[in-house]
Amino acid sequence: MNGIMKECLVEWELNGIPQSPVLCSGQDVDALLLGRMITSGMVNPNCRTEAIELNENHWRVSADTVVNADAGILNKMEKLVPNPSDRKAERPELSALCDELMTQEHSTGLHSVLLSDGRQCVVGRDIGRHNALDIAVGKALKTKMNLPRTIFCTTARITLETLVRAARAGIPILATRKPVGSLCVEHAEKLNIAVCRVGAETKCFSAVWRVI
Repeated sequence: MNGIMKECLVEWELNGIPQSPVLCSGQDVDALLLGRMITSGMVNPNCRTEAIELNENHWRVSADTVVNADAGILNKMEKLVPNPSDRKAERPELSALCDELMTQEHSTGLHSVLLSDGRQCVVGRDIGRHNALDIAVGKALKTKMNLPRTIFCTTARITLETLVRAARAGIPILATRKPVGSLCVEHAEKLNIAVCRVGAETKCFSAVWRVI
């Protein structure tokens, strides 16, 4: 029906422990859950996922090195360390990636996130911008992309929460054509992550040396 987008409430458990249901589009749920575990701090980025399977409308995930996610965003910030990647990007590269993302069809109301390591790209799309990031991260892990070498582009705003989730995945460069949150800019510098707004004059708000 026109004007209505599909929403699903995904119920899932990690190592037998029920987790908060995820409101999403119902697409790429396995990639969404894999990425969600990384970006929310539930597991170590180098963990081994043993199984992600659907059983009677309930998703079951098994993984090693499971840790507890921090409750508040300030606690999350305290646990993060500066990104060690030496990845750099040229302004035309960022513009081309954002253009590629924006040419996709968006009338369904979905957010999109693109991750590129210079050799391949993956795209996550969902009703929530953080879900889109999680799907892209999950797809990147499934295709063996090196996340510390990736560039993140999004159709949405980049906020402090986006920064935290990307930092946990090890992504060094974030780009958007939308506004960037002030707290995101403040903390991106501490995390050695470049945050850029791409437009007629691409502006890098932090870690300028990454964008050449």
